[in-house]
Amino acid sequence: MRDAGFLTVIWLCASLCALPGCVRNEAEMEKEVLAHDASFKEAIDKRNSLRSEIDARQEACRQKEAEIDEKIESLKAQKVQDRKEYARQAAQIKRQLDPDKRDLERELIEFARQYKRKKEELNNIERDMDEINDLITKKDDLALSQEEILTWNERLAALTKKKTLAVQEKDKLQKEIRITKLKVKVLKL
Repeated sequence: MRDAGFLTVIWLCASLCALPGCVRNEAEMEKEVLAHDASFKEAIDKRNSLRSEIDARQEACRQKEAEIDEKIESLKAQKVQDRKEYARQAAQIKRQLDPDKRDLERELIEFARQYKRKKEELNNIERDMDEINDLITKKDDLALSQEEILTWNERLAALTKKKTLAVQEKDKLQKEIRITKLKVKVLKL
């Protein structure tokens, strides 16, 4: 029966506070209830004790949240610092390959220069071969002797050998250029 009375009082207090213009504070409500039922003091004390426990736990929770928030901020700042340090160290490590890359770039420039010279040499050889072929084709018009034709044919044969060697050297340089470019790509981190 006491529980029913307790609930009735609580309902009554809640109802009274819900009325418009209700300005009663908790102390006044407790005073009025105790005036009517002095045994209700035990329930109010229990409520106050539980409220104090809840308040203490809420404060402990707030403190933990504040500590956690502080740790989070500290960890975020540490994360930023760690990223900066990583970037600095990574750049420093990558720079260790710079001498190798520079050597490869110099090699690439030298191979390209040699390749260009070899192409020019081939062009000159082919031009000379074309001129000799034109001479041999016009041998009758130019009244070339057998000895002169033989000399021009020997010169053409020598140019053909020279062209074959030049083509091989050009192909080798082209391959060196391709491989050196691959080496540069491989060294990229």
